[in-house]
Amino acid sequence: MTNDTTNAEFNSGFNTTLDRVTCVHTDSASTLDEALNAAEYDIVTLRGESIGDTASLFGQIGRDLPGDTDPPTHNWDALADWIWQFMAARGSNRIALVWRDAHVLLNSSLPALFKTVQIVSDVSREAEAGEGGFPFPVRIVLCLVGDGDGFPPFTG
Repeated sequence: MTNDTTNAEFNSGFNTTLDRVTCVHTDSASTLDEALNAAEYDIVTLRGESIGDTASLFGQIGRDLPGDTDPPTHNWDALADWIWQFMAARGSNRIALVWRDAHVLLNSSLPALFKTVQIVSDVSREAEAGEGGFPFPVRIVLCLVGDGDGFPPFTG
């Protein structure tokens, strides 16, 4: 990237397809939703407007990704198991976890955001390979929707 290239110009080629992890500007959320629906993804929404730290992250995941047991409250391994169980129970071969307002956690706790992305990516890899107890291969994508220069438009 040269000094004359803006972030928007640099990011313009990133969001034409759905990758395992895709960052999308809030202004493009409806385009993302249309693409996910057209591709027949089972859309799960994580409402991130109040996720500002690890405790609120765990709490919101417990509310938006309900399970048969009490949600984890502080343990990353337990959170990984929770997400895995939730995704495996969906019974769909395409799942999109759409994290709205992801910029809130990005701005307050980058390490927590990174760890969560890593967990979902790991679950996604296992699911696509049909490993770890998934009954059939499942494509899981994580879509981080937020405001700021780090969230490019989605043109899908």
